[in-house]
Amino acid sequence: RERERERTTMPKRCELSGFERGRIVGLHKCSKSLRQITAVTGHPKSTVREVVHRFMSDGTTAPKPRSGRPKKLSEGDRRALVGIVRRRRKATLREIHDAFTRTVGGRSGAVSAKTLKRALHESGYYFDRSGGERNTSDTVDMDVKMHQ
Repeated sequence: RERERERTTMPKRCELSGFERGRIVGLHKCSKSLRQITAVTGHPKSTVREVVHRFMSDGTTAPKPRSGRPKKLSEGDRRALVGIVRRRRKATLREIHDAFTRTVGGRSGAVSAKTLKRALHESGYYFDRSGGERNTSDTVDMDVKMHQ
């Protein structure tokens, strides 16, 4: 009688780091077979084959660029923005925007106040409308509050 095999799905893996890709290419250059490289690295044979093929055809192991619009703010820009807000808790959005523009400069290009507000919201910072009166301009005086 045949044994029933349990169907197991492989866990979804993250993208290989540059080190791992280099390791695979290095093993390939040492004349190791795909099966041997798979055994050493623990990565699927299809992944190893893809890395080796890309290196042989393009001369690079870097992943292809992703589709979609790139983020306006880098992680460093977001950290700088949060730092500004932590130092100046009662600053208006306009003041935060001006301080960010002075601090970061042209590194991220022109960044709107709305983009900064959205980035702060994603970082857990919200604006409280209770204080001050509303301006007619597109930036509104608001106190920054952290909600935890």
